[in-house]
Amino acid sequence: MNCNPFAALASPLVLALALACGGGSGSSTANTIVVTPTVTTASHLNYIGIGQNAQVSTQAQANCTYAWTVSGDAAASITAGQGSNAITITPTSAATASTSLHVSVTVQATAGSSSGTGSLDILEVLPPTPTIQNSTINDYVNPGQALTFTAAEADLTDTLAYAWSVTGGSITAGGNTGTVSVTTDTPGSFPGSLNAQCSVTATNTGVTATDSAALPIFNPNGTLPATPVVTGPATARGGTTGLVYSTTAQPGCTYQWVVYSGEWLPLITSGQGTTSCTITAPAYGTASVAGTNTFSVVLTLMNGAGYATAYETLTVTQ
Repeated sequence: MNCNPFAALASPLVLALALACGGGSGSSTANTIVVTPTVTTASHLNYIGIGQNAQVSTQAQANCTYAWTVSGDAAASITAGQGSNAITITPTSAATASTSLHVSVTVQATAGSSSGTGSLDILEVLPPTPTIQNSTINDYVNPGQALTFTAAEADLTDTLAYAWSVTGGSITAGGNTGTVSVTTDTPGSFPGSLNAQCSVTATNTGVTATDSAALPIFNPNGTLPATPVVTGPATARGGTTGLVYSTTAQPGCTYQWVVYSGEWLPLITSGQGTTSCTITAPAYGTASVAGTNTFSVVLTLMNGAGYATAYETLTVTQ
């Protein structure tokens, strides 16, 4: 017979402490029991655009560690969050559509043997490919100008949803359609910038792609830069370094140099943004390969009223 008068009072307290510490729950230690993890994507749609990131997570549990694995796409990797309850997965941009990623997480109590595992399959799909085009025939705008931006989409097999955002102007119509109407603001100083961005979502997968376009806002009452004159070598051998091109300085102007031959070429080695630049003549093949190629060293001067361009032709002999 128990003669302890406090036994009846102590028993509920002891039982409560035991339950709070995990006693009687199947755990070998006084710690949280792991709840079976549920793995989800941020959009709750189990798709990922090829070359895009996927946000994957499971419920947070106190005093636990998280070990994630990804299989199915050999080039896919966990690029952020390993060890936490939320990760970022990046598949290869060269993946084939319909590749299935298998994502798994094991949650382990840090001071006990209790653990649980959850998983999810994510199908890789082609994302939308929007290209923003504007209605102006120029590559600039003036304050108060009305124009439209269109998110052209090559893949018309999906139902698409559009979401536009604009800085340097105001949306007047069509913010959730493929074409948005915009009126430009008057910037605090010239040149300003009008930027339009559109996120296009394939509604059956939830995969989103974004494109943007920017136009300078010029002062129509300002004075344009004078047409510049560019001087520099007209001929060179392929691979020649230290070719200098220059122009006369104009107050209040910025200077942008590019080399062009059907495409913009990264050949400028120094001087970008100044009145002179140095380039390397492109070398195609070896010096023993006969032939010549013509390039343009192009300068654009810009101020608050607009821009002016000029170029020097460079003939490169291989």
